[in-house]
Order: sequence, then C-alpha cells, then structure tokens
Amino acid sequence: MSTGSCLGVEMWEMDEFYPKRVDEETLQGKLFSGDCYIVLETFTGRTGGLDWRIYYWIGLVSSLDKQTCAAIHAVNLRNLLGAECRTSREEQEDECPEFLALFGGSLMVMEGAHGETGFLHVESKQFVPRLYRYAKL
Repeated sequence: MSTGSCLGVEMWEMDEFYPKRVDEETLQGKLFSGDCYIVLETFTGRTGGLDWRIYYWIGLVSSLDKQTCAAIHAVNLRNLLGAECRTSREEQEDECPEFLALFGGSLMVMEGAHGETGFLHVESKQFVPRLYRYAKL
C-alpha cells in the first residue's frame, strides 16, 4: 500500500530523526506526551479524486529534535503527495476538533516516550563517594 493512496488515516511517530509507521493501538488515539506524530487523513475531495489533510502532533514534553523532525517530515509528506493543503500543527491539550474527530473525539495521552531521540545521550562522569580518615602520626 502506497502512502496516501487509500481512504483513511495513516500515522507515523518520530524515532531517531525519522518517521516510523505506528501500530494499530496508536491509531486508536493512544499517544505518548514525550513523542511527536504525523497524521495523514486521505479522503475523497470535491472533484472525486483523493485529497489529504496533514497534521503533526507535538507532545507536551517532547524533545526539540522530535518537534522539528515532525514539522519537516510533514512538509516532506505534503510535497511527496503533491498536496495543496497546509500542514497543521496540533499541540497536546490544544487540538482542533477536526483532528480529535480522527480518533473518535478524544485522545489517551500517556506519560513518557515510545520513540527514541536522535541526539546522543551524554552523561556526566559519576564519582564514587569516598570517606577518608586523617590521623596525625
């Protein structure tokens, strides 16, 4: 199945800088607040051909790289499809009714993140606590 060629909803999550198609459970509106998603709605347009609406959803505690990648890949998807629509940014707790309607009117947002950030994880050096005893000789 080619992207945007069938009626319905398709969805991707940002994972290490790239969109990854989500499972059926996520399509039911179970999202993570630490993730960002691209949602493509394919429907029959006024002329009888296929038309699209493209949304990108930003989780409340998502990282900057995921937010940026969602916006960029949403525009890339629009260009790939040759769609004339605009991409619509949807932020957690501020979604438009049309977006929520794709998921039955509401979302279930869980804490945490499913996808990984593409940035390297840098941890500071861990020092082992030591106890010294000073005695005069």
